[in-house]
Amino acid sequence: MKKKLIVAIISLVSLIAVIGISGLVYVRIQFKLSQSDVEKIVYKNAGVTSSDIKSKVFHKEFDDLKAVYEFSFTTSSSEYEYLVDAKTGSILEYDTESFVDLTASSTSSETSKSSETSSQSSTSSTQVTMEQAKQTVLKELNLSESDTQFLVLETDTDNGKIYYQVEFQVPSKGLEYDYKVDSETGAIVERNQESIND
Repeated sequence: MKKKLIVAIISLVSLIAVIGISGLVYVRIQFKLSQSDVEKIVYKNAGVTSSDIKSKVFHKEFDDLKAVYEFSFTTSSSEYEYLVDAKTGSILEYDTESFVDLTASSTSSETSKSSETSSQSSTSSTQVTMEQAKQTVLKELNLSESDTQFLVLETDTDNGKIYYQVEFQVPSKGLEYDYKVDSETGAIVERNQESIND
């Protein structure tokens, strides 16, 4: 009886070791590219060099059982986030935010950002400026920019079409607004309003 128990324990430990080693081998096979390889691919796509980088964060992870590298970095004017296939080096997703100060003449707006979010190159052209999109939203709400706080302007690309996101708070009303404006026509395509306290 004792002998059978010892054999069973040794078999179980051996099985666990084989499974563990197999798992490590599988993970190593999935991550074929080095961090340096991924950085070269991403920097080329972003049009930056390693000397432009102010900070960076690099993670290995699995996304739906697919080995990927999540790589984020900043330059003096932009923030980038990339998701890269760990085997092929294909860029699966990316997001870029460029920091633009649009509030130099206004004391009520504290931050502004221009960002581009896309997973493919934009083929759309803009006819409406970000400033015009902001004014369209403010006019619809019968507000002036001085009524707002925390004004954020973003350029988002969705399926190759460019939209402007206009977000801000109006403390006097206790509300936060989020609008999406078509950059070609200037039409408001989405509106969202919620309490600042939510």
